[in-house]
Amino acid sequence: MLNVNKNCTACGACVQICPQKCIQLEKDSLGFEYPSINAEQCINCGLCEKSCHLNYPNMRNTKSQRAYAAIHTSTDVCLKSTSGGAFGAIAEHVLQNHGVVYGCGYSEELKAVHMRVDRIENLIALQGSKYVQSEIGDTYFLAKQDLLEQKTVLFSGTPCQIAGLKAFLGKEYSNLLTVDLVCHGVPPYALFKKYLAWFEKKHSMSVKNYDFRAKANAGWGSSGMASGVNKNGLSKKRKIFYHNEYYYHYFLTGEISRDSCYVCKYANLDRPGDFSLGDLWGAEGFDLPFSIQNGCSLLLANNEKANKLLSVLSLVCTEISIDQASKNNAQLISPIAKSKSRDEILRSLANDDPLKIDRDFRKKYFLHRLKGKIKHLVPNKLRHVILRYKYKNNHG
Repeated sequence: MLNVNKNCTACGACVQICPQKCIQLEKDSLGFEYPSINAEQCINCGLCEKSCHLNYPNMRNTKSQRAYAAIHTSTDVCLKSTSGGAFGAIAEHVLQNHGVVYGCGYSEELKAVHMRVDRIENLIALQGSKYVQSEIGDTYFLAKQDLLEQKTVLFSGTPCQIAGLKAFLGKEYSNLLTVDLVCHGVPPYALFKKYLAWFEKKHSMSVKNYDFRAKANAGWGSSGMASGVNKNGLSKKRKIFYHNEYYYHYFLTGEISRDSCYVCKYANLDRPGDFSLGDLWGAEGFDLPFSIQNGCSLLLANNEKANKLLSVLSLVCTEISIDQASKNNAQLISPIAKSKSRDEILRSLANDDPLKIDRDFRKKYFLHRLKGKIKHLVPNKLRHVILRYKYKNNHG
């Protein structure tokens, strides 16, 4: 029987592979989900253990790994994407060739869920960052059905979700393409849901979309936009800044991630996906032959399959060194650090009234918020010059 402990990533492979359907994910007191097994229904087939990616050595998939700075050839796609639109380019290629794409989108309740897309016009649902753990549901099972029907399948997710998919499948498929994200850790949906309800009450609106990284707000960076309607049903938008929202702040500081994130075995250059994607932070310091005004993706092509595909994607790419790629992306070197105050902060966010949480946050991080506000008063062009000077001497 499966040994469930705090290293579990809740990838959901065991739930989907169980022939008795006697495993389900249940929340603990802080909102994190873990597998729960009905021992009376269990037949001890061992499939749950075989499908657990934690029972295998790191799934090294990085033969002939190469790193690139990349942007989509379409400015519109770049503007709708978190960074440079690299995921959009890969997904478009798969869909244009009659394949299917799996990735993270929002449900009507703004719950991050993995979903299947088979039309380009629906791809927008999977673009953009959702800083909360997504619910895999039955997408591993659905992806396997698509693979058996000889469809090209692109599956994107956190590294542990990609590793979970591969452990679930149990063998390689030539028609499977995977994208893992340079992940900063995943908070539980319960904390986001609680924060969102308070946000709606505070701003007298019903939020229909919460985009953590909306370039319409302040360009490429850590600012977003909440869109919805007011009490009269009229459209309303609210700008979001990382320094001004307690949930966003604690996500970035790594205080509200699940325990497994602090010991993540994929937070290095041995990646489970064919591609690894993230922001190319520090891109201002590179002499790139294209503008990064609308963002820039870090793209790791981890094997020959990925490198061959690059030539047919709608991307402008410049190769950089692996060292340059990882220099400003800490989770390509090591997992996020677990602070001494993490458990206390997590309990507060789970149990305290959001008004108290916000008040304590604003008091404790007054100078941090002031610095963030000043930073966002700097015009984008001047900010780019400052960042170019900052990073120019850091890239060798």
